Amino acid sequence: MQADVTSLMARDLLPLMLRGLPHLSRDAAAIAALTAWDDRMVRNRPEPLIFAAWLREVTRALFAPKLGPLLSDYWAPHPNVVRAILTSHPEWCDKAGCPALLAAALDHALNGLRQRYGDDMSAWRWGHAHRAVFRHALWSRLPLLDRILTPTIAAPGASDTLNAGAFLFSDESRPFGDRLGPVLRMIVDTSDLDAAEFMIVPGQSGNPLSSHWDDLLRPWHDVHYVTFGDDASGGRLMLVPR
Repeated sequence: MQADVTSLMARDLLPLMLRGLPHLSRDAAAIAALTAWDDRMVRNRPEPLIFAAWLREVTRALFAPKLGPLLSDYWAPHPNVVRAILTSHPEWCDKAGCPALLAAALDHALNGLRQRYGDDMSAWRWGHAHRAVFRHALWSRLPLLDRILTPTIAAPGASDTLNAGAFLFSDESRPFGDRLGPVLRMIVDTSDLDAAEFMIVPGQSGNPLSSHWDDLLRPWHDVHYVTFGDDASGGRLMLVPR
């Protein structure tokens, strides 16, 4: 099973952003890729990463001059606001106009991606940047163990997709990291409770020495589910006083 990862903000904004570019933009390869893109935030494609990086720079260019140091409090995807500016309020763009702002933002976005992921645009992947990280309340605070005992996986989605995976533009180190999504999933038919399906991530145990520490990471990622089966007791634990 695969949950839908079509981005509504990409479907809504991208045609406006592309239409507003100067005809002689030098980023022809990126523009061609975005023009042919199906708006799905899948982990194994470069287009979701290019779009997210471009929207980040457009948002910065539109609001940084007006918000100054307060930008970080507002620096997130605001598709309705950006749409309103591009369609009805071009005065919010700089003096050169919205086409120049869009072109400069795309240049900044691509330059930043090249610095992070290399010059080969075809090798860029949304999953390289959009990773879900599951930090333990204790182990994440200990040097070295944080790296070893932190389950992480490349994730699809965005803040507006059915399979959600919100990211935080204002984080300079991980601006596209998967920050917020469904940790617990349930499918319950109240007429047949025994058939209920569940998924929790990264695993059922908080003990890194347990086989159930992160064994549900991949099934969660692939939108699979588990059932309790015929025996929902989970076994029996006997506590014997000494």
